[in-house]
Amino acid sequence: MSNFKFFFIVLLWIIGFSGMNGQNGEETLFSVANTPVKVSEFLTVFQKNYNNKKSTPQTKKDVEDYLKLYVNFKLKLQDAYDKGLDKDPAFLKEYSAHKNQLIKPYLRDEETEKALIDEAYQRMQEEVKASHILIRLPKYPKPQDTLKAYNTILELKSRINKGEDFNSIARAHSQDPSAKNNGGHLGYFSAFKMVYPFENAAYNTPTGQVSNPVRTQFGYHLLKIEDRRPSRGEVEVAHIMLRGDYDKNKPVIEDLKRRIDEGADFFELAKSYSHDKGSSGKGGRLPKFGAGRMIEDFENVAFSLNQIGDVSEPFKTKYGWHIVKLLKKYPLGSLDELRADILKKINKDNRGNQTGHKIVERLLRTYKFQPNSNLLSAFAQSGWETNSDLKSDETILIINDKKYPVKDFYNFYRAQINMGHTDAFNKYKALRSLDYYKEMLPETDQSLKDMLDVYEHGILIYMQMQNNVWQKAQKDSLGLKKYYNAHRDLYTMPKSATLIIVNYKGDDKLILEQLKVAAKTEDFTPLIKNPQVTSVRDQRVNQERSGLPKELRLKVGAYAIAQDNSFKEIYFVNDVEASQQVPLSKIRGKVLADYQKVLENDWMNELKQKYPVTINQAVLNTLTSKFKD
Repeated sequence: MSNFKFFFIVLLWIIGFSGMNGQNGEETLFSVANTPVKVSEFLTVFQKNYNNKKSTPQTKKDVEDYLKLYVNFKLKLQDAYDKGLDKDPAFLKEYSAHKNQLIKPYLRDEETEKALIDEAYQRMQEEVKASHILIRLPKYPKPQDTLKAYNTILELKSRINKGEDFNSIARAHSQDPSAKNNGGHLGYFSAFKMVYPFENAAYNTPTGQVSNPVRTQFGYHLLKIEDRRPSRGEVEVAHIMLRGDYDKNKPVIEDLKRRIDEGADFFELAKSYSHDKGSSGKGGRLPKFGAGRMIEDFENVAFSLNQIGDVSEPFKTKYGWHIVKLLKKYPLGSLDELRADILKKINKDNRGNQTGHKIVERLLRTYKFQPNSNLLSAFAQSGWETNSDLKSDETILIINDKKYPVKDFYNFYRAQINMGHTDAFNKYKALRSLDYYKEMLPETDQSLKDMLDVYEHGILIYMQMQNNVWQKAQKDSLGLKKYYNAHRDLYTMPKSATLIIVNYKGDDKLILEQLKVAAKTEDFTPLIKNPQVTSVRDQRVNQERSGLPKELRLKVGAYAIAQDNSFKEIYFVNDVEASQQVPLSKIRGKVLADYQKVLENDWMNELKQKYPVTINQAVLNTLTSKFKD
């Protein structure tokens, strides 16, 4: 959604066009096309609008003015529903996106969430050093692919158990391309640095041992846990790097270190000499990092520096020579400090799915499910490949009182890859139970329903304004030009002038004569050098000027003198430019905005003809009597 559309919807909420429907039996204030609007609904949005404005106490006129706005809002909304805009695919897509965002908090299982936060924080206090072997799986593996990969990883595990070297097997058989050079070595890492199943295996396998096969989206893994150490937190450094021939660059890097030791600016040297294009422009500064973010040799040197400002000796990595300067250390924060950040990472990580799984498990226990066993049997007999013999409007599943047609399940099943029949239906049942839960939420939570109404109405009104006003004005260049020509007097530059203002002490006549000469010759040097003159400046003003002497006329040569404490000021009119028409090309934005108001007004008149508006004057009088005149 565009930023403007989001702002427009939020604005509707702020100004109050989002009230709840009035209760049955209440008095009707007005109706649009026989749809009543109760007094309570109007008062809710009216008070909300003025509370947001923090304005002075409301008056009868405020009520009457706001009533006009609210009637127009209801007219636009009525027309939107009559046009079927709430069924428009663009509307449904955007509304669904907002709805999914709003209901996210309702899909949290607090107990599971707390356990995941505690687990992650516990793991963040420790860094694990590991190597791994990977046997890859295709993105959509068939059962035979899975079985083959699993048997391969089991065979490799058996060889390791019998005494073969883990890293040698990794070099020979791992399908991680880097393993051929590093023997599967991963270095140290902590929580959130690896995918969740891999992380689980790393933290649950004792040091010195090899894990059981672990499946991730990449395939099957074996992990060997080599070491554990307390978290070193994060560190921020700057570095100078020289790529290329190590021997050739050695004297260069040593000379740079000598210059740093003698007081040269590290950051300037990094800008001039570092080959790391990503950081050299920033003086070699790198984003803060923790275990597993940089190569191990670089990390070890960075974390070995103790005092802020310490600079390392030159050292080599596979990328070249480096010198590192310590800028800041970030020890691991407390759980309270990190809780929000951990939760954000959990929600981005696939471990966050566990909270959704808990919700589904609860729904499967509490909802009433009625699968159509006969239809499922017929589906199975057809080979689960076609629904040509099945009626698409037949019901295959009922959740409470919600019916789901067979075509819905069939379309779902066709999208599954290499999934068994029973598993497919169980997954379908779980997903539809979650859909049903989401669908029913607004019926049980009024605040959620109110917010959903805000977005629904906001998107619909935006679409209406876009179609009937904004785009219409943009495309109607002929109408825009016609409007401009008919209202040319609204788009003129007022008469303007350039003033020369002299601040001085002394004789008015002498300074004025000197000023006139300077204006005529365009040489202000003698005036500026006059010891009685404090300052000389020019200023452009128009007829709607403020802060100038009232007696000053905008006529060349005219002047006025004003007293400013112990100083005086002469305001001298040096030149004058007459009022002139502003070309449409230079003021198109303002003309367009004015033309849009005309189009909206015309549109509103059409809607009032289309949808009768009836205001209950007696009820309105009673309402306004509660407000001051």
